[in-house]
Amino acid sequence: MADSATQDASKPADTSTTTQPAVQPDTTASEANADATLPSEAVSYVDPCQIPCTSLSTSSAHLLRLVPCSGAHLNIPEYDEDGNKLTKRQRRAIKKDLIWEARAGERKEKRRQERQRRRAKRNAKAAELGPEAVIRRYTLMSDPKALPLRVCIDLDFEEYMGTKDRKKLAKQVRRCYAENRKLTQPLQYHLTSNTGLIKGELDRGHIDNCDIHSSAKHYTECFSKDDIVYLSSESENVLQDLDMSKVYVIGGLVDHNIHKGLSHARALGHGVQHARLPIAEYIELGSRHVLTVNHVFEILLQWTVHRNWEKAFFDVLPTRKEPAPKRSKDEADQIKAEKQRKVGSTHVGNDSHAEKPPSAFGSDWSCQLS
Repeated sequence: MADSATQDASKPADTSTTTQPAVQPDTTASEANADATLPSEAVSYVDPCQIPCTSLSTSSAHLLRLVPCSGAHLNIPEYDEDGNKLTKRQRRAIKKDLIWEARAGERKEKRRQERQRRRAKRNAKAAELGPEAVIRRYTLMSDPKALPLRVCIDLDFEEYMGTKDRKKLAKQVRRCYAENRKLTQPLQYHLTSNTGLIKGELDRGHIDNCDIHSSAKHYTECFSKDDIVYLSSESENVLQDLDMSKVYVIGGLVDHNIHKGLSHARALGHGVQHARLPIAEYIELGSRHVLTVNHVFEILLQWTVHRNWEKAFFDVLPTRKEPAPKRSKDEADQIKAEKQRKVGSTHVGNDSHAEKPPSAFGSDWSCQLS
């Protein structure tokens, strides 16, 4: 006993403090509150490693490891892997990405059910019409009912457009196709110079599967020059009627009117006929007469339906163009005279101070200036 006491007394006293473990963020309470709302079934886990990186935003892709998921409920962590507290925006981004991925199967099932519903509807209609009936939702250009009138969009303006403008042009080209297929008597829709970056934009919309005559050649190589009529707002020739034997070419250019007169200059350079739509002869616009590609195409479509330019313009032109009926010459002269009278009275009111005699400023105004 004495020896053990002596040994205990001979040990030096340990004065060093015990190192405490680093305090970690306490998420027990928040997890408990979140788990309180979970249903009683087993909780499944979504492994972000199995989620494609392209589906996750840059701000949230590196924050995920394992996030519990139960149906539509997601328990989003409050801290990232480094112990830093996530902001509300980061948590919302994580939740949005995981919900999108978790519902992928549900969206796929809905699309499958929609296809089955449409197929059943078509089969029922076919059964009513008979076994030899062919049901088409639109009329093909090869159908005998289709018109022989040819409308071509010249895509040879790639160097004058940026990425955004090329995307807008591709959207307008697809819009023309959608409007043409609605008619029971569609036009012969052509695309020429369909190469390069423009073709890349159009291929994203699977334009090759559409009922369109597409070619990589120039329009002068696809059609006879005697049949070509290039539509341009700068042309002095007014288009009165549409000739079914002609080819009406629309310049496929989206440049916000930066390159003025480019389509007209190209038509003159290639030695083809040119004309403009009779806009000024039938209606009045509150803005410039330069129209988009799909608007010009739709106006030609509507003319073939109604054979009336005025109705075609009012059916197609948007309200921002402020289309109005054409006034008579007397009404136009009266409105012009009224505007000039108002402008003249405004100038008189502004110049009344300058017409005052010197006495109006006081008798000694010249002395004060000297």
